[in-house]
Amino acid sequence: MKSTFTRTIGLVLLLLAALSCTKENLDRCPTTPLRLYFTFQEEEASRGAGEAPRRLDVYLFDTGEKFVGCWSDENATLEAGYYMELQDVPGGQYRVVAWATAGDRYVTGEFLAGASSFAEAEMSLARSAGDTLRDTPLSPLLFGQHPGAIVEVGRKSQYEITLENDVYTLNFKIEGAARNESDYRVAVMDDNTRYRFDNSFLPAPPFHYIATARFDNDNVLKTSMNVLRLANGRAPRLTLRQGPDDIFSGDLVALILRANEQGAGIDFGATRTFDITFRVDVDASVNISINGWDVATEEMPVS
Repeated sequence: MKSTFTRTIGLVLLLLAALSCTKENLDRCPTTPLRLYFTFQEEEASRGAGEAPRRLDVYLFDTGEKFVGCWSDENATLEAGYYMELQDVPGGQYRVVAWATAGDRYVTGEFLAGASSFAEAEMSLARSAGDTLRDTPLSPLLFGQHPGAIVEVGRKSQYEITLENDVYTLNFKIEGAARNESDYRVAVMDDNTRYRFDNSFLPAPPFHYIATARFDNDNVLKTSMNVLRLANGRAPRLTLRQGPDDIFSGDLVALILRANEQGAGIDFGATRTFDITFRVDVDASVNISINGWDVATEEMPVS
């Protein structure tokens, strides 16, 4: 599916470039379109809120890491064969950054062509009341980049960019709970809501993801939530609450790594779904398994 767009930011610079285009200064010459194909896993593209991204924004930065322009498709249909053609791109080498989103839950700052830098660009989750997302799925956030796309004057250039979803899914099951007991809730506290334009983490205040567990038709107590990226070297806090009390709290990444020690083979860059089971015993101790691997017992109490 083809989508053709002109740049929405920095058009004045392009007009000036056209006036000064010379053989000796090809970097300032407009040229034929830059075509970008996008690849992704279909099941990952719609992860979060059960919807596919509807908006695709493509940013170009020059070799001096300065912002050149942004091209947007506000009605993107990410499917096999989809591509964007960026019109009026001057010749040169560019870092290409793509973000695909749905809804208005994610925000970027303002960009000024020729002035804003790659280093200061960021994508972030829009803040909510109390910095909490309660019983609400996240819409998808897909990222992709090409570090050195070359546009040659008079030649059509095309590149392929892989989009990966920054939204992960955590499915929870709570065993050993009776229907007459207090409500169970699962919470994850993390500081993972801000990203540079290379998709690395930026410092962020703590954010709380909370999901209320409910009995399904098979009398199984379950819930699920979406969270932004999990990664090695980080320490998101996983907490199981019964009524007003926390009956378990531990480092979620450390628990996942414990599963890997047993052979789970979880790769944070590839595994985006985690099935987590809490088994609550009569003495209120909690056993935990992640993707079928036992990772914690009462030796990891509330901390």
